[in-house]
Amino acid sequence: MAQFPKGQLCSVQYLSKKLNLPSASLSKSFQPLVKQGVLTSTPGRFGGFSLSRQPEDITLHELKLLLEPSQKETDTHRFDYNADAEFTMWNQLQSDIEGFLKKTTIADLHQSLIK
Repeated sequence: MAQFPKGQLCSVQYLSKKLNLPSASLSKSFQPLVKQGVLTSTPGRFGGFSLSRQPEDITLHELKLLLEPSQKETDTHRFDYNADAEFTMWNQLQSDIEGFLKKTTIADLHQSLIK
């Protein structure tokens, strides 16, 4: 959808074929994004979805928060001599990933895919 001008509709059938995903699953996945105002949905024969904001204004972190169910914090402590080092490394990795998702937008992702 990032390749289309703001407001231009993109059908679920088109996206389904382009992404090789079932249209029902794709449509269901879009509902939280519609509810939170990231996407606009237009029903009907010539309907579809469009971005509600510019791709430069939507981060991957925002999408992750909307699409990923909240996960309970798990106990990562293990009773061996490497537990603290592994825990520290895991926390750093999680922090790095969160930083990447917060600074990367849909527009950035689109640009990297078309290169």
